[in-house]
Amino acid sequence: MIDTLRHFLHELRRRRVIRVAVVYILLGWGLMEAAAYFEDVFDLPDWTDRLFVVIILLGFPLTVALAWVFDITPKGIQRTDDTQRSPHQAVEPDTAPIAIPPTIDSAVASVCVLPFDDLSKLADHDGLADGLATEIHSTLGRMHRVRVASRRSGFRYRDSDEPIQAIAAALNVRYVLSGSLMRSGNRIKVIAELDDAETGSQIWSDKYERELDDLLQVQAEISEAIVATFGAERQRDEIVHARRRPTSSLDAWSLVQKARHYILDYNQQALDEAYKLLRRSVAKDPDYAAAHAALGSVLAERVINGFSDDIEAERREACRAVTRARELAPHDPFVLKMTGMVLAHCGDTDGALRALRGCVDLAPYDFGAWGYFGWPLVARGSPEDLRELHEIIDRLLASVPDHPGAGYWLYHKSAAKLCQGDLQGAEELIRRALDKHSEVSWAWMHLASILGARGRIEEARKAARQATAINAAMTADHFAACLSAMSGETGSAASRVEGLEAAGLFDAKRATG
Repeated sequence: MIDTLRHFLHELRRRRVIRVAVVYILLGWGLMEAAAYFEDVFDLPDWTDRLFVVIILLGFPLTVALAWVFDITPKGIQRTDDTQRSPHQAVEPDTAPIAIPPTIDSAVASVCVLPFDDLSKLADHDGLADGLATEIHSTLGRMHRVRVASRRSGFRYRDSDEPIQAIAAALNVRYVLSGSLMRSGNRIKVIAELDDAETGSQIWSDKYERELDDLLQVQAEISEAIVATFGAERQRDEIVHARRRPTSSLDAWSLVQKARHYILDYNQQALDEAYKLLRRSVAKDPDYAAAHAALGSVLAERVINGFSDDIEAERREACRAVTRARELAPHDPFVLKMTGMVLAHCGDTDGALRALRGCVDLAPYDFGAWGYFGWPLVARGSPEDLRELHEIIDRLLASVPDHPGAGYWLYHKSAAKLCQGDLQGAEELIRRALDKHSEVSWAWMHLASILGARGRIEEARKAARQATAINAAMTADHFAACLSAMSGETGSAASRVEGLEAAGLFDAKRATG
């Protein structure tokens, strides 16, 4: 609601509606005074001034409406451009190609967030320390000029004895945030510190002792303190506007954090557990946008991995979840990123691209969000889409080759190569992807299709068996059905399963019949 009001006021100023309204009121007042004067001078009927008042009042809404729609420019009267926006508004741009991801050295600061040490280890609130670190990571990631190493990269250093300089060098960042959390009864003590790996010194540290219910405020204060350390009022102002729609329920927040931990493992048990936690979170706070967005993403992952008992029902539920998240927090990058992923899996490629473009407009260094462009761009499969996909992935791989998402980026690039008929290039890329993530079943099925298209039938069948060995639900039929759902009638699905047909793994006529 606040974001919507802020955007509306911004639009009133941008379209000069307020200025026009003030000028109209002043002119109208002057005309009414003039009407009264001339009524006396020329002995006009008594109703003359009342007629002026009525005309002026009726003209006011028309003038305001015209000011909203049109603008006076040096080239004459033109329709006001709808694409301009406030600096904190996530846009719904068209689907034209966009800029490639920024280079890592263009950020004003780079930081990684390590998992906070949990010194209390209380079972009823396990995950508070990880949740705090995750929220700080998300808040910093919404800073337009702050690059944050991926959460999975930072969390790899849990309980690590590596020195700060080594961690920073491995993640290609300058600053490292670490800390601890201890709970005693209903009170918590949080210690956070920020180290400058370049100088090898601690540049900021603070201790927070609060009631447990103040944990969410603590994460906001830590984030603000860190950004202030980076040295600009502009960043401090940005962080105020970048906060997502919060929840007043600590339990709802904690459930989301636990679920996000499970989502890192793409197996059925983990996704089922995440689903249960997120359903509980939504029940505790139906207006918590992050819970709805995460729920939608889990449902989409269950569908694409074949873990759903009712695929169409869960697709619909996933779309409803992210739609609700967008209603609650339309300008939150996390919500936009999850929306893009869900809509891509559900076949709304245009909607997915709009959401993802809005996300990276607000958080350009969220390289994970840039990687999600692979789903809708390859699904649409036009030459322009595939060219844009290659530009995005090439920049990502050049900038952050060790990012946890690199294997998935290589998969998307391989899929694009397959659509373009470059079978050798597609095979080389997917084998590089599998070297990074050999546990991804749909990557093996994709390899099977490539090998089948290249006439290497036995190798294709072996790759398909590997896919089903990892995940029994990842059959050629399921793989083809997911691609068809994502691509629609005019997409790229057919070219991506021709190799499965050639290897005798899939029968398109049977599937459509």
